[in-house]
Amino acid sequence: MAAPYSLAPSWTFEGADGNWTTFSVTVGHPAQQFRVLPSTLISETWLPIPQGCEGSLTGLPGCGELRGVEDFNDEPSLGFQSNLSTTWETIGIYDLTAEQNLFDADTATGLYGTDSIVVDRSSAGEPAQLQSQVIAGVATADVWLGILGVGAQKGNFSVKDENLPSLVTEMKNLNITPSLSFGYTAGASYGNTPCYPCNSDAG
Repeated sequence: MAAPYSLAPSWTFEGADGNWTTFSVTVGHPAQQFRVLPSTLISETWLPIPQGCEGSLTGLPGCGELRGVEDFNDEPSLGFQSNLSTTWETIGIYDLTAEQNLFDADTATGLYGTDSIVVDRSSAGEPAQLQSQVIAGVATADVWLGILGVGAQKGNFSVKDENLPSLVTEMKNLNITPSLSFGYTAGASYGNTPCYPCNSDAG
């Protein structure tokens, strides 16, 4: 039986609503790297796309970096550039049907497709390399960081003949993980401070 798979943290605390531990994933070929948060409500991967920083966020310094987008081809990137990935296959534009507490569900859509994902691991060994994973390119700033879905539901689209397995299902199918279970800790962004909580009486 496979051992539990521990995802590599990005060693960055970030987010639009607090300090959360993000994780590193690479998508497509050539690889584009992102820092993402896990979500139990979706079974796909959501990534910021350049249209977000070029729209309502135009003029925001370091927009891509603030949204968890790493440099691409040694230059700052504003988001996932599907047109530059040779392994990207477009599915179409669909509504974002989960995490609707984050945005206006009537106007939020994603550019859906499939591409390869590499999930970095924190321990020794090869990282998990998964093909044909469902990805949504998201422009809305209401979804600030990319999201790595850990749900098990298959992707089902009218233009696709087959159901597309989720990331956690594919990892189990490939014997990378022993089950569909997962755990997550947000970490402690204050961990290096001398005291918590700190006050005038603290030694």
